[in-house]
Amino acid sequence: MNNNMETILEKIDIEKRDRIINSALEEFSKNNFEKASTNNIVKRAQISKGLLYHYFGTKQKLYEFLKEFSIKKTIENIESNINWDEKDFLLRLKQVGIIKLKMSDRYPYLFNFFSRIFENASVEDMKKLSDKYSLGLIDKIYTQNIDFSLFRDDIDKQKAFTIINWTFEKYGEQKILEIRNSNEKINYKIIEKEVDEYIEIFRKSFYK
Repeated sequence: MNNNMETILEKIDIEKRDRIINSALEEFSKNNFEKASTNNIVKRAQISKGLLYHYFGTKQKLYEFLKEFSIKKTIENIESNINWDEKDFLLRLKQVGIIKLKMSDRYPYLFNFFSRIFENASVEDMKKLSDKYSLGLIDKIYTQNIDFSLFRDDIDKQKAFTIINWTFEKYGEQKILEIRNSNEKINYKIIEKEVDEYIEIFRKSFYK
């Protein structure tokens, strides 16, 4: 994100800025770059096309802004809100899931766009993204200070990790979809209770 664009965006009130960002995230999540329509973006954001280009310059620059925004926003939120002293793998993933849900409450299409970035990235693109944004954070989430001795010795730990990840990912996707389709405030107490029920099943299945 260039400094000039950042300065311009900082002058926009938060509600309007989020409206523009969310509209653009939705459009680029549902369509590839070529098919994504700036007409749809400005219509949902309730701004003129001239204003959109005033803020971002070109469609390509808007896309690059969203790419940087989504990656930086995710990294910043996880790094600042996660408890790195938590040694339980299941509780670590619970933390990450809650952080992502809270982000999705504000930016409902952020993680769909995030996924599209990596789905379409070449090996070279992935290396550039990793070098620029310290994507080693992903490995750090799953390994730093985690006590793997909690897992039973008679199971395939890698398969257990995969099953646990799949479950949390699918649960998260379902909840994010609910966020988009509902105007009601998220009840995090209910979500935590549901996640804890899954965790209890995993403890009985995979832990000593």
